[in-house]
Amino acid sequence: MKTKLNILCFLLLIAFAGCMYNAFLGGMEGASDASRGDIGNKLQPLFYVNVVPTEGNELNDSIPSVIEKGNFLKYHITSIKIEQENTPKDALIQLVMGIIAIPFSLITLGALYCFIRLILSIRKKNLFNPSNVFRVRLISATIIVASIIKTLAQYINYDIATHSIQLSGYQVESVQIPWSMFLSALLLAIFAEIYAQAIKLKEEQDLTI
Repeated sequence: MKTKLNILCFLLLIAFAGCMYNAFLGGMEGASDASRGDIGNKLQPLFYVNVVPTEGNELNDSIPSVIEKGNFLKYHITSIKIEQENTPKDALIQLVMGIIAIPFSLITLGALYCFIRLILSIRKKNLFNPSNVFRVRLISATIIVASIIKTLAQYINYDIATHSIQLSGYQVESVQIPWSMFLSALLLAIFAEIYAQAIKLKEEQDLTI
């Protein structure tokens, strides 16, 4: 039993480390884009938007094949990166998002600490600990807030893109709500409540004994 638990904890840490690594790479890419030079004393922020081909234009574009000379490969674009002049409205939005990011970063660090403490508690078989309930609840709440912020950022990019670009044969994809993140957070929240009830039952049994 202990061996299985250690293996599961180890795999969970690897999965979490992979998520952190991907988030780090995304942050580094975003920072690299943001540090680009300005044009006409106006910062040129980069926005990533997803596009989908219009009906009948799924594979109308083509590129030369490197392997088979003279042949062309059909393709379509799924994501683009656009530059947009930093208008006063954009600057205000960036300021608000920056203000939101500061406390959220602190909460994320707290959730990371709780996650590590939860893994250590499980490894020590200290399962019925009220602190673990709080830790799971904090992790769940952090995922929900992250999902909301991600959706908000996608909506901002979508709003800017729909007013700034027009691609022949393509349309900007509507905002995709990260339902998988919400589902994971809600499952964790349900698990936390079940966990709390289990701890309460154990405490009542201990008092009875």
